[in-house]
Amino acid sequence: MRVFITGSTGYIGGAVARELIRGGHYVAGLFRGTNPDRLPCGVVPVSGELFGDTRSAWIKLAATHDVFIHCAWDPTVPSEEYYRKEEAMLNELLAEAAKPDATLSCAIITTSGSCVLGQPEPDETAATDKMEEWQRPRFELERRFLAAGTPKLRTCSVRPSWVYGGTGGNLKLFAQMTTLAGKPPPVVGGGAQAMPLVHVNDIARLYVMVATNPRCTGAFHAVNEHTTWREFMTALSKAGGLGGKVTELSAEEGIAQLGIIGRLMNSNLRMVAMRPAKFSFRFNEPKLMPNFDRFYREALA
Repeated sequence: MRVFITGSTGYIGGAVARELIRGGHYVAGLFRGTNPDRLPCGVVPVSGELFGDTRSAWIKLAATHDVFIHCAWDPTVPSEEYYRKEEAMLNELLAEAAKPDATLSCAIITTSGSCVLGQPEPDETAATDKMEEWQRPRFELERRFLAAGTPKLRTCSVRPSWVYGGTGGNLKLFAQMTTLAGKPPPVVGGGAQAMPLVHVNDIARLYVMVATNPRCTGAFHAVNEHTTWREFMTALSKAGGLGGKVTELSAEEGIAQLGIIGRLMNSNLRMVAMRPAKFSFRFNEPKLMPNFDRFYREALA
């Protein structure tokens, strides 16, 4: 299978690219600049900008592959502007895929929306009418993308929960915000809210399953474990040498001080990965909470 992937120099995209290569697939990866050294070994480099002047050229190339996987994210672009640019890019890809000479049969995007579905125990069929306005843009983009599927082109999405494993991920993000700076981690709104977790290697395998199974369409949740935010932050504090101390914040203080992360920490969510189970997919990697110290050290290596 020939796969074109954006974001293969990143945390999730890199894991997906490596899993594909281990499976013997041809993988081409988009990268910015002139130095492709950050691409995983075996990825064929394609130089270009995600939204820049080179977009049309690499999208035409992507449409000659069997699968397109979009894992890229540009944190320098404000969210609303990013979603507009991303939708224009995806629409251009869909238009190229509809041409007679295109070979693209599956396109997949990553959406972070699984953490903000607005319901306490959502599976992939959960309605989105309980979302707050700040939660909607990503899901609206995903909804339109999935609806654009045709008999020739499967459109799918993978919705990661909070990701750990390997070097980096959400565990490293929270450590950089807190323990590495000597700050007790925050607990927002009491901390009893459920926090869904998944190992990055399980996400990578889920991508490959969705990409290679012609019966897979629609959204797929990626979650292997649930804890509470208080349990997570207390474990983070202990692993970082702060003795389990945390900083108590009200919901309002969490949002004011932490922005979207504070909003997410105040969301009580027990995700249900119904559709992976339907296709006999198993999340096999060790869980975070029983192995917290190990994964903390691994994230910072």
